[in-house]
Amino acid sequence: MSISFRVNPEYAKMSEIVPGLFICGVSALTPDDMKKGKITHIINATTEVPNLRSLGDIQRTKLWLEDTPQTYIYPHLELQSDQIQAIIADGGRVLVHCVAGVSRSASICLAFLTKYRCRSLRDAYHLMKSKRPMVRPNLGFWRQLIAYEQKPFQMQSSFLENPENKQSIRIGSHRCLSERLKINRDGGFLVEGWEENVKENAGSVRLVRDEAQPECLLPDVYLSIAIQPRPVSPDQESVERQSDEPRERRMSGLRPKFQPVLEPLLEITEAVC
Repeated sequence: MSISFRVNPEYAKMSEIVPGLFICGVSALTPDDMKKGKITHIINATTEVPNLRSLGDIQRTKLWLEDTPQTYIYPHLELQSDQIQAIIADGGRVLVHCVAGVSRSASICLAFLTKYRCRSLRDAYHLMKSKRPMVRPNLGFWRQLIAYEQKPFQMQSSFLENPENKQSIRIGSHRCLSERLKINRDGGFLVEGWEENVKENAGSVRLVRDEAQPECLLPDVYLSIAIQPRPVSPDQESVERQSDEPRERRMSGLRPKFQPVLEPLLEITEAVC
């Protein structure tokens, strides 16, 4: 049985984000691309793409994620970040892929960059965008990435054995927020027991309303892309000037007025004499 996907040709290439970490869509899953990138481990972040036998005996991890805002990706962010770090530290090269290499795989890579390579989630996004401009996780993934950035990290990890494929999976020893992260009615994510930390440690990325679609939210790292400044027409400039004039008049009434100092009448009379 053959499976086919429609993918924008722009997404076809494999992109190296940092040394040892690659991201791509299904179009780049070829034996030649694997050899060219010297890939030693593949993280498949999809439900619909099978692990391809044609790629050889490369170690695989399949996450079974759907690209929807309701998908619970949070537990995988730290687990896969630790695993990627362990593989790269041992001299391996990791490829994270989904169908297009835009949302699911990008979220995993952003989590790794945030924890191990960058100072913040915002810096991680800009680094990743410079290497692969089309990355754009869905809003639900952004909510979980923002919550992930605000949690305290512990770098110590332990190894567990995966009984399905008999390969080592690196898992963080810190029992993170995965068990306490719940989906609220609006599709957002609430962290039980960590509300104070989340409020005190403000994240580097905020969700704001899109001016073009006020009913929609988007991360503010998209603002320069999604929202362009509207040009001001000459008529609008004249209206703004007229609206500023009454304000200037009102403000002028608050300024201190010059009050001359008058000498007493007797002193003036003596001066004349």
